[in-house]
Amino acid sequence: MGSFIFAFFTVALWIWFVPLLMLLSILFFIQKGKQVLMSLRIVLKLGFFETKLSKEEWKYLYNKYLQETYYPQLDTANYGFAILSEDGIYLDNYKRNESVLNYQLYDHAVLMHANISDLRGKTLMDVSCGRGGGLRHLIEEFNPSIAYGVDISQESLNFSEKLIGSQHKTKIEYIQADAEKLMSVQQLSESSVDVLINIQSSHCYDDLRKFFEGVKYLLKEDGVFIYADFRQTDQYQIIDSLINENFDVLKYEDIRRNVFHAMQLQSQFKTEQILQESSWYLQLFLPFYLGLEGTKMYRDFEKGNKTYYLYTLRKKRDQS
Repeated sequence: MGSFIFAFFTVALWIWFVPLLMLLSILFFIQKGKQVLMSLRIVLKLGFFETKLSKEEWKYLYNKYLQETYYPQLDTANYGFAILSEDGIYLDNYKRNESVLNYQLYDHAVLMHANISDLRGKTLMDVSCGRGGGLRHLIEEFNPSIAYGVDISQESLNFSEKLIGSQHKTKIEYIQADAEKLMSVQQLSESSVDVLINIQSSHCYDDLRKFFEGVKYLLKEDGVFIYADFRQTDQYQIIDSLINENFDVLKYEDIRRNVFHAMQLQSQFKTEQILQESSWYLQLFLPFYLGLEGTKMYRDFEKGNKTYYLYTLRKKRDQS
């Protein structure tokens, strides 16, 4: 009798186990298939067609291929800012740092453009802070009381937290969030930010209007929004109109020549230290992502087909 019961339950177990195993296998391969398709789309778009990724594709790229253990020397991914001199450097204290030109983009935006030299007693937010190199520079040089690093990629935030450390007087908080949904982030409250900065990121967003709504929600009445990014030159007027709908423009600057000079100066280093150390499949799209010489991105900046704009903005006063 005991043998019969054992056999009965064994057969029943196998009857359920085999289909369950098959179902789990199918789900596994479907998930892997989705990842393969996502990777293929990224490679084709960036590596061959050099076209824009969707927000979800950017998120996947940062979480999958730019994880916190990859490329420790790449602590900020912007194209940089170089003065029009031989080495392009004005931050002499950072001359030995390979990311000095990238830090200069943040530094120029805040110090030279927005005319802000001190953030003590202020709250700073870097939306789409990436790997944190720019945020670290602002914390070390401008000393905000509170700093938020916001990014859609948790992997980037992990890298940022390790890079910046906890030895600063500034209270730092890292928030994984969508830049187009800032109003729904529980940790953030209305009219709480003095300076909000967004550097070379918004071209990845699907809906710029939603991002601007979130910026206005978070800024204090006298808060400042420092905004820099690039677009095709023939599309720039659309962006400018949208900016003027939502903000008062305190200052505008076209910094394409400075950004392109930084791309020229960094191209060899990025090729030798990052590209050549990458897996073969990453080499299919990293040149475009990094703006290396020979890519359409590089040529567009060189020929003026792309503009790189820098704004200091304040949200419009309530006219009612």
